[in-house]
Amino acid sequence: MGKRKRSRFITEAARKELKRIRLERVLEKAAGAWKDEDHPELKKRTYQWVRDFREEAEKRFEEMTKTQMLIGAMVRNTENYG
Repeated sequence: MGKRKRSRFITEAARKELKRIRLERVLEKAAGAWKDEDHPELKKRTYQWVRDFREEAEKRFEEMTKTQMLIGAMVRNTENYG
């Protein structure tokens, strides 16, 4: 391995190790942040909660799409009269 490849290898290895150390520190600080009592909806009915969450997201997406279509139609309409 040439000098440049060695330097690149060492630099990349150091970068990966620093990233791993930072992640470890963040995870240590976050330990205990989640409390089950703060999320009673997930205690027994996680499956249903996920389904409800997805349905709400789908409805929001549909509403946004309708709004965007209406705005697009209005813009096209004003362009035709402009």
